[in-house]
Amino acid sequence: MNPDRILILHDGYYDTQLEDLIDNRTEVKTLAETLANLGCLVDQMAFDPHEAHALADRIKSWQPALIFNLVETIDGSGQLAHLACSFLQLLGIPYTGSDAWSMQTTVNKLVTKRILAGARLPTPAWLEPDGEGEFNPGLRYLIKPVFEDGSVAIDRNSLVWCTDAAQLQEKIKARSAETGYLCFAEQFIDGREFNVSLLGETGEPVVLPLAEMEFLGFSESGMATVLNYDAKWTEGSFEYEHIQRTFQPRPGDGTLRDELVRIAKSCWKLFGLRGYARVDFRVDDTGQPAVIEINTNPCLEPDNGISAAASQVGIDFSALISRIAAEAGVSLQQQSYGNKLSVYQDTTANWQDQLTSRLTNPTDLVPCPGQENVQALAEACAVAAVYPMAVTPYYANLAQPDNPSCPIRRQYVPDPAELEHAQDEVDDPLEEERYSPVPGLIHRYPDRVLLQVSLECAVYCRHCSRKRKVGRSSERMTMTTIYQGIAYIRAHPEVRDVLLSGGDPLMLSDDRLAQILTEIRTISHVEVIRIGTRMPVVLPQRITPELVKILQSAKPLWLNTQFNHPREFTFASESALARLADAGIPLGNQTVLLKGINDSPVVMRSLLHHLVKNRVRPYYLYHCDFVRGVGHFRTTIRAGLRLMQQFQGHTSGFAVPSYIIDLPHGGGKVALLASHLALNPENGRIEVENFEGTCYVLDLDR
Repeated sequence: MNPDRILILHDGYYDTQLEDLIDNRTEVKTLAETLANLGCLVDQMAFDPHEAHALADRIKSWQPALIFNLVETIDGSGQLAHLACSFLQLLGIPYTGSDAWSMQTTVNKLVTKRILAGARLPTPAWLEPDGEGEFNPGLRYLIKPVFEDGSVAIDRNSLVWCTDAAQLQEKIKARSAETGYLCFAEQFIDGREFNVSLLGETGEPVVLPLAEMEFLGFSESGMATVLNYDAKWTEGSFEYEHIQRTFQPRPGDGTLRDELVRIAKSCWKLFGLRGYARVDFRVDDTGQPAVIEINTNPCLEPDNGISAAASQVGIDFSALISRIAAEAGVSLQQQSYGNKLSVYQDTTANWQDQLTSRLTNPTDLVPCPGQENVQALAEACAVAAVYPMAVTPYYANLAQPDNPSCPIRRQYVPDPAELEHAQDEVDDPLEEERYSPVPGLIHRYPDRVLLQVSLECAVYCRHCSRKRKVGRSSERMTMTTIYQGIAYIRAHPEVRDVLLSGGDPLMLSDDRLAQILTEIRTISHVEVIRIGTRMPVVLPQRITPELVKILQSAKPLWLNTQFNHPREFTFASESALARLADAGIPLGNQTVLLKGINDSPVVMRSLLHHLVKNRVRPYYLYHCDFVRGVGHFRTTIRAGLRLMQQFQGHTSGFAVPSYIIDLPHGGGKVALLASHLALNPENGRIEVENFEGTCYVLDLDR
């Protein structure tokens, strides 16, 4: 199992307008964001018992340390929700909440009531569809579904008065037919309503502050105090607006509250509950409580039930999620990277704070086993003195701190190999300076230019092709320099495509970026603007709604990013991509082929599939440039071509990128094809031609 991977298993998503089912999606989103903020790698999967084998394979392949079970319904009904627990028990992976027996028992209100009655715990009298049960003449009954929670199918017509059991039985049948749910009738207690939330601990559970539902103005309006569907889900309804939760006890409630706690704890033990749960009560006018429902899978959202109760005793939502995970045997605190990353939770929602909190010195990093010695640290510091280091807390937290070969760690930790330079490696192999008519602008191809608007990045990648410039205090792009570049573009009508690059253009403030985009958009012959950025990968918090609006205003605008490993896909990064894609911004990815990081067919295929799933076109797979300081990342061309061969017939054509090499001496980009291997040259060399018709000889084994 991977100790930092958490899976959220949730309801299957299908077309629905029911707010209670839509709410499950919100619950998943909120939980995923919270887990991501805690430093976890989060994935989400829908539970479909008809696809159990395929789902099991996916889960085993991902190897999560813990599964948050949020499955409440299957095919829109709660009757079989316990199958998710059974499935997880068979997988043998720790999961949150109660087990299959507890859920199957409590989701069936009739079985629950029989067990409560058998244990002499109070519950209102009831009548079953077949006539079994107890009918008390002169009292009202609430007709409700046997298997559903969330007040589903409970409305103002659910409360009935009947003269005899036969009449009530007929109303139960009619209500079942009307709603489509199997129903029963429960004696209505016209009194107070309480929710008692419990958190699992070793021994007996912790009872959180009791919540009472107050029905404001109901008696004046002649309405029964029923917590129906509208009360929970229909904004603007009388019930929604006039029922409020309070944790403030009334004077003289001490004995009642003690009894509610006693009964709730007894229910926890009787039904074998674990993790977290909620017991709901009605209390009559004599102060006698009765259990009306036991919820083994209550909603996990910051302002709802158990979360609201926990907040009353200083347990915020993140801490609550951590406690629930700990009860399932997984400590989320172990996910934090260490040292400066104690600020992670405070900075994750604010991209500027993430930048301020970047780790910029090897001494900030937790050493890997075998790298604790002074010499290793001194070597890393020596590298950082030549090629600056910086990494956001977010991105550092994706790494395995105890693994020196971690594919994330290797992309940002200085390596002594960076100071070892091969003879054919140079600072500027693309000869960008030669094609720079004005500072910060590169005009290598006839109809397009690259405009550098920043020489800073959120993370300084160790494989960067501009290591000679990026991150150095002596190198800065001023607005004066940028406007020189824009003036050049304006004076060259052959330029139809402008690529904003750097560094990372999204290091600029929103105002400055908007200013640059607006200025370029005034140039009539510029058809397309592109932006190259790693922000969705290393600092997804930068992709704010405000930024997306700015990018939208500059359409047609394309954004290319650089995911190099499937581990870089988290809930945060996928949410950032979704914001961009939903705004109609075309997305592409330019992966760099890196030895020991993504040169495996399995890893690369997974990366490509993650991209496509997130509406990102796998655009380029770059052969690592012949830049000084990156030789230890470079595969041979032959290895790259063999990797490309692995995709033929094994994935969708649109998921396969072009394998690109930047030719030496500024020759430009050319695509390398798997068919080049079929040439089988005796000397191990192939000849390629660039866009200008110039021929270049490439060594397949370099």
